[in-house]
Amino acid sequence: AFSMQAIQTFVRIRPWDPDKETASLSFSIDTNEVESPETENSLGYDRVFGPDITQAEVFVHVAPFLGDIFNGCNTTIFAYGQTNSGKTHTMLGPSGKLTLSPLQMGIIPRCARWIFSNINDLAKGCESDVQFQVRACFLEIYNGRVFDLLSNKGARTPLKIRAESAAGGTIDVQGATEIVVEATDSVMNVLATGSKQRATASTDMNLHSSRSHAIFTLYVEKRVREADSKGNSAGFKCHISRVNLVDLAGSEDVSRSHAAGARLKEAVSINSGLLQLHRVLGALGKGEAHVPYRDSALTRVLQDSLGGSARTVF
Repeated sequence: AFSMQAIQTFVRIRPWDPDKETASLSFSIDTNEVESPETENSLGYDRVFGPDITQAEVFVHVAPFLGDIFNGCNTTIFAYGQTNSGKTHTMLGPSGKLTLSPLQMGIIPRCARWIFSNINDLAKGCESDVQFQVRACFLEIYNGRVFDLLSNKGARTPLKIRAESAAGGTIDVQGATEIVVEATDSVMNVLATGSKQRATASTDMNLHSSRSHAIFTLYVEKRVREADSKGNSAGFKCHISRVNLVDLAGSEDVSRSHAAGARLKEAVSINSGLLQLHRVLGALGKGEAHVPYRDSALTRVLQDSLGGSARTVF
C-alpha cells in the first residue's frame, strides 16, 4: 500500500542576494516551517535547510532513500523550484557545473559514489555468487516530448513510451540509450555528455534557464546465485531497480520572465508538466483509484517509480 511516508519534501533556502532581491524569507529549521510571502502563513515540510547548509549535509538526509535499491525498490529524487532558485546547484554543483570536489559536488555525483561504494561492500568475498551492473540513461522532456540526451544519431527524434505488460507494467522508453558505468567517474562522463544537449535559453530571470525536465536514471541490477535442494547452482535471481535523479525545469512566472514566442510555448509546457506531477502525487497521497499518469510525458516516464514501494524526495 502507498504511504505518504514514502514521499518526503525538503526545502533548501538559498542565500539572500540584496542586489537582486527585495524581500527576505522567514523560516524555522527547528520546526521545519517556511512562511509564505503571499499569505504570511507558515508551511510545514519534512525538513528545512538553511542558507548555510553544505552539499554533504543535504545528502546525509537524502541517502536513506537509497537504502532499498538493492532489493528492487525504485527511488526518485526531484529538484523543484522557480527558475534561478538553485536546483541545478543542488543536483550537480556550483553554477550548475559537474564537480567531484568533496565540498561542492551535488546530489547526483554523491548518489553515484554511494551506489558504487555499497556495491563494493556487498560484493566483497562473494563475487561469484553476487553480481552487479549499473547502467545510465539520460532523458529530456521538452515541450511534452521525450528525447534521448545520449543519442549519437544526430537529429533529435522524439521517443515513444510504452508499458511492458509482460513485465508487470514496467514503463519502457523505446530506443533510449543505456550505457554501462563502472565507477563514479564514468557516470560523470555520461552526465556531462548528455548535459551538453539539454535545451536551455535566456530569459529575464535566468541567462541559462533550463527549458526541459531532465531525468538521469541509474539502473542497478543485482544478480544473486540460487541453489537447488542439493546445493547445486540453479541460476541467478535478478533484481533491477531505478534511481531517477530529476532536475525539473523551473516553474515560471511569465510576467517576470517576459517569455514570448518559443520561450512562452516552453514555459506553458513546463508549467503544465509540473501541474500534472502535482496532481499525480496528490492522487497517490489520497489513495485515489485513478492516478493520472498518462496526462503528461513526465509522469508517464516515471510511473513505475512513483507510488507503491517506491521512495520519492522533493
